[in-house]
Amino acid sequence: MGKLKILTTNAKNNCVFWNENVTIYSEYLDELSAIWRTNKAESIIFNLKWAYRFFVKSRDYDAIATNADKASMIFAIMQLLFRRVRKPHILLFVLWNLPENKFKRDLKLFLYKIILKSVSKVIVFSKKQQTLHSIAFDVPADKFPVVPFHTTIHNVDFEIKEGDYLFAGGDTGRDYNTLIEAVRGLPYRLIIAALHRHHFNGIDMPENVSIVTVNGDEFMRLIAGCRAMVLPLFNKVLQAGGQQTFLNAMAMGKTVIVADSNSADEYIENGIDGLIIPPEDVDAMRAAIISVMNNARICKTIGENAKLKSNMYPVAKFTKEVYSIVVNTYCYLNNKGKVH
Repeated sequence: MGKLKILTTNAKNNCVFWNENVTIYSEYLDELSAIWRTNKAESIIFNLKWAYRFFVKSRDYDAIATNADKASMIFAIMQLLFRRVRKPHILLFVLWNLPENKFKRDLKLFLYKIILKSVSKVIVFSKKQQTLHSIAFDVPADKFPVVPFHTTIHNVDFEIKEGDYLFAGGDTGRDYNTLIEAVRGLPYRLIIAALHRHHFNGIDMPENVSIVTVNGDEFMRLIAGCRAMVLPLFNKVLQAGGQQTFLNAMAMGKTVIVADSNSADEYIENGIDGLIIPPEDVDAMRAAIISVMNNARICKTIGENAKLKSNMYPVAKFTKEVYSIVVNTYCYLNNKGKVH
């Protein structure tokens, strides 16, 4: 078997292996990048247009690996409807959390199960997520191969220092209400970087909390300058997210406090290279913050261990595992046996 032609919407600009072995659909990513903060990125017209273009372009490829954005999921449905023999399609970065409202939950379950009939594999970032997805969608666990996420820090050109503030950032699955209540009245400054403001609706904001919107470089600089990073995630979700955020902080030698029951314990050894606390627990969050901010020696030791641990999660390892899954899936579906 010759080298597979793989089309992807997952760009790893700093990974030589990935760029040498796949074709990145740059036209789509360029337009998405230009409009992603606008409502146009959510437009059904925009996503139908690119799903169709992706459908046409994919004819010339052996396999497809995409992020789980709207255009890619429409593409998956198009394959199911319009191709007798579907191209092997691997989904990454799936955020399929189900709403509590029964009607909306049933509707999303129906939609996701259709997509799961089309796609070959859905990559998740922890064994816990694999189990949760398998149960939620009543699909065998091997539909959801586990590939641990990776750091995304490359050619760091900003100063890493031990600052005097706590930092939290991101939007997906963030439980900022619990974090804000945990720092209320404490003598520590908290900076939260978030694109969206709905997280803070109805919250009486304490004086020691600042909310900012920043670009990617500024986000990294805020991590680099903090004393510790806090990642408050919701409980009982399929994909809480946050792996990139806490791994990047660990790579900078920061102590991370992660409120999570979803995947953090598969990356972090509690009390050794980070702190893991129960999600949605104000008292546990407050105690963890006080212990870190009041003990510089413990904070430094955990941060040093975290930096060493982060070396286990390079982007090259991630992309090689994803590539192997794509190739093996293609071979299996085409009766060519498993290859590595």
